[in-house]
Amino acid sequence: MTAATVTAERQHPGADLLAGWLAHALRCPVARARSAAGTGLVSVRLDRDSGPVDLVRTDDGADTATLSRVGSLPRLVALHTPTPAEALADELRRLDADEVYAAALCDGLPRVRSGGSRTEAVRRGDVPEGPAQVDPAGRDRLGSDRLADRPPAPAGTDDLEAHVEHRLTEATRADLRIHADGTALAGASPRRWHDGSRRSWPTGAWPTSV
Repeated sequence: MTAATVTAERQHPGADLLAGWLAHALRCPVARARSAAGTGLVSVRLDRDSGPVDLVRTDDGADTATLSRVGSLPRLVALHTPTPAEALADELRRLDADEVYAAALCDGLPRVRSGGSRTEAVRRGDVPEGPAQVDPAGRDRLGSDRLADRPPAPAGTDDLEAHVEHRLTEATRADLRIHADGTALAGASPRRWHDGSRRSWPTGAWPTSV
């Protein structure tokens, strides 16, 4: 990875935490772009030598996002927003020290630079203008329960990039559950990506299942 950009409204702790985790895990420049109030977490871009990888939340209000990369058709991926009860239950399952949270907050977050407004970032080409167009027939829609069924992310940056590349290749082959119904896709009940040791996304950062 050469850079990353997280786009969300100004007051969004989850987006700040996600940006900090990316900065800590990838050891590359990470920017935090600001979107309009009320938009929540809009997108995440990972820049690579081969081209950007974009995960952009759709505008229809459903818990879905488009996943796009150079040389592949865009995919529609189901996200999962945990309820307060689910989030609390997850926190209470592990009461030990959260080293990933501490690293994202104390080491990663100070490395994150301001990316300006979303409009400015789009003008510079740092972030996508919006979600990618997905085939309406549904053959490019992916269920996130298979995306969530993965081993924990490796600790090393090189291993992490290889892990990301492997999963993107899997998505390109469409080696995942396909939904013909967008409503069913948005309502899917995925499992969390991280395991008991929390070696992946820190709690509170979106997405929790993608």
